[in-house]
Amino acid sequence: MAIDVLKSSISRAGGIARLNRFQVELPANIPGIEVRDSREYQILCKTASIPGKGIATHDRTIMTQNEKIGYGYIVQEMPMTFYLLNDYSVRDYFDKWMNSIVNQETFEVNYKTEYQRNVRIHQLREPVEARRRVALNKIYSIELEDAFPISINSIDFSNDPDVIGEVSVNMSYTKWRRI
Repeated sequence: MAIDVLKSSISRAGGIARLNRFQVELPANIPGIEVRDSREYQILCKTASIPGKGIATHDRTIMTQNEKIGYGYIVQEMPMTFYLLNDYSVRDYFDKWMNSIVNQETFEVNYKTEYQRNVRIHQLREPVEARRRVALNKIYSIELEDAFPISINSIDFSNDPDVIGEVSVNMSYTKWRRI
């Protein structure tokens, strides 16, 4: 009986979510950055996450009873990893975006409104063939509001001939919402 309930639940929901089916939409309208095709970065994204949620709390004690009281929310950094091409276009994109925050030559810091942009992350359904056309359906989407890169991790070289180049970026954001 339990197997039938499980099979029914999976079937009714359209299957089990495949975490290797995702899409990241990065902004193309950052001053000083010319983006050839933002879809290229979507394809090159190796890992991304949908952020968790956290509630900031205070401890409150009344007589002998302790309890937690919520007073706000907590956001976590958003790590992403991208494959590198021989032209380092992804690394260049994030270098320029970070330079639009703090200019590396003049050390001038820009206003938030000049460098913060929204980033979207979508969980995709297994491709569905419809009239000989493959359609990717977005089943869960979020938008990181006022996002910007806060760090680009180092790129480690190796003598191993099978190592593929990757660059990891940590993004900060004000809040996220489901879209």
